[in-house]
Amino acid sequence: MVDASVVAKWHLGDESHIVKAMEVLRDFQAGSTILVAPRYLAYEVINTIVKSAKRGRLPSAAVTATIRQVSSWGIALFDDSEYLDQAAEVSQLLGCSFYDALYIVTALREDAPLVSADAKLVRAAARFRNRLVWIEDYTSPAPA
Repeated sequence: MVDASVVAKWHLGDESHIVKAMEVLRDFQAGSTILVAPRYLAYEVINTIVKSAKRGRLPSAAVTATIRQVSSWGIALFDDSEYLDQAAEVSQLLGCSFYDALYIVTALREDAPLVSADAKLVRAAARFRNRLVWIEDYTSPAPA
């Protein structure tokens, strides 16, 4: 499972941890890993790209290109509506954003490790360390 902090890096070449983010993408494209996320991942990534374009980090055309790519990513996007109550509880418990809590809850409920480049999220969710993978600790799956 990935969050927007990883996926946005696939589109932003000037980000930290880009090498590891691209490794996740290569593994996914090669079929050696399956990626899942809450449905709102697409909106969060597009929002990040729009903000980056507004700040001059990307040309405006990159926004349109990213929107077109969203549907072709192949990431399994879960209907997260059944996780909302639990995400609100986790958000309050950890003091993190509701959106970050939704990633955590989805990882827990889908029994999938969450790869994140969001240091604040990883720190807040330390009690769920068995479900979180800091982007720099990501390792490609061993060949079958």
